[in-house]
Amino acid sequence: ASIAVSYNCLESYAASLQGALTTPYPAYEAIGVQTPGGDYNQLSTGLLQIENEFYGTIRPKRVIFPGERPLHALRERGVEYVEVRLLDLDPFVPIGIKAQTIRAVLFASATAAIFDVRRSSSFTSQGRLVPWRCA
Repeated sequence: ASIAVSYNCLESYAASLQGALTTPYPAYEAIGVQTPGGDYNQLSTGLLQIENEFYGTIRPKRVIFPGERPLHALRERGVEYVEVRLLDLDPFVPIGIKAQTIRAVLFASATAAIFDVRRSSSFTSQGRLVPWRCA
């Protein structure tokens, strides 16, 4: 099974993951959450058990408070950092990744970091900056 995640804006990203967490997946429903004796087989019957099981190549993240769910933190306080994953796995390079690829990734990351956040963000009624919101 695959998860169709939208990166168009924070709301659509969060909705994509929420759907994967809450929509029952038939193979996991067949296993069940608990055994007849009450032991847990899994946390839920969703395609994702928890948000951190989504192993996309790009994951917007935020440090969470104790007991807080990652999606709640993202929805409430926005993206704090972006996790870029799997860059060292170029199947066409015997040593992992080319220097040229690393330079391109660094350039793209630096460009994103200095991009005028006001153009891709909005302000709440309280004047708080809320980055990466749907228009």
